Amino acid sequence: MAFKVLFSDFEYDSLEIEESLIREQIPDVEFVYAQCRTEEVIEVAKDIDAIINQYAPLGRKVIESLTDCKVIARYGIGFNTIDVQDATEKNITVCNVKDYCVKN
Repeated sequence: MAFKVLFSDFEYDSLEIEESLIREQIPDVEFVYAQCRTEEVIEVAKDIDAIINQYAPLGRKVIESLTDCKVIARYGIGFNTIDVQDATEKNITVCNVKDYCVKN
């Protein structure tokens, strides 16, 4: 059975870079694409192993509905769209891109 990765929402024309980096680590992967802006992510994410999130709210109600999720990665510096405490309590690893949009 393939490892399922959900892109819950995104503004990019291509997700090729993300897909190729994930495939290097997990060859048997299935990608699911959505444009969730509300808790509609509950229906899309019910059997997902990982979520890559930008703006979709992943609050308590969403986190509690996740049955297989192991990791949530957020496009962005903060965790303002993710209930980190509830995710942690469900043993879901949460990470972000700490230098997203930061010029060096």
